[in-house]
This record gives sequence, C-alpha cells and structure tokens, in this order.
Amino acid sequence: MLALTNMAMIYAGICCRDFKYHYCHTRPYQVDSNITTHTGKPNFPSYTSGHSAFPTSTAEVLSYMFPGGKNEIQAMAEGASISRPYGGIHYRFDIENSIETVIKIGGLAV
Repeated sequence: MLALTNMAMIYAGICCRDFKYHYCHTRPYQVDSNITTHTGKPNFPSYTSGHSAFPTSTAEVLSYMFPGGKNEIQAMAEGASISRPYGGIHYRFDIENSIETVIKIGGLAV
C-alpha cells in the first residue's frame, strides 16, 4: 500500500511540475495586486495544482485499498484542493485539471 501510494504521488508530482513549467501560468496574486495570501507566495507557476495532485493521487490508491472509506478519503482530498483558490494561490481550473489528470495516474497505479 505504501509503495503504490508513493508511486502514485511521485508520478503525480512529475506530471504537475511538467505542466507548471510547460505552461508557466501566472498566479492570481500576480495578476491582481489586491489579492493577499496568508500562506506565502509560491515562486513557481500556478497551473496545475500540487495541493490537488498529491492528495488526489493518494486518495485514488487508498480508495482502492479501503473501498468502505472511499467517500471520506475523497472528501479529504477535495478539501485540500479547494483550499488553494480560497487562499488566492490557484485558479479553479488549476484544481480541476490537476484532479482530472491525477485520477488517471492513480488509476494506473492500482
């Protein structure tokens, strides 16, 4: 279980960083100076979201391992993802596209 989870997370991270530096999309606070963040300002591109990629890939593997807890596991991953637009760190499409891509990676891991 640990090996599958880590493998999914590693590939999700590679995919996420590959997208970030391919598209080099600006972050919300870089576009609108009125947006303030309380968690710091990352110095790398916005698209896609690592805070969506890592928990989603983990949730895919753990949902397979523990099907009875699937709803709770996925709810935790969604909570980690949605916190980023609220904090002014990501756009909604960063989150949605990251989740869509990483679900496939988690599926391949299992």
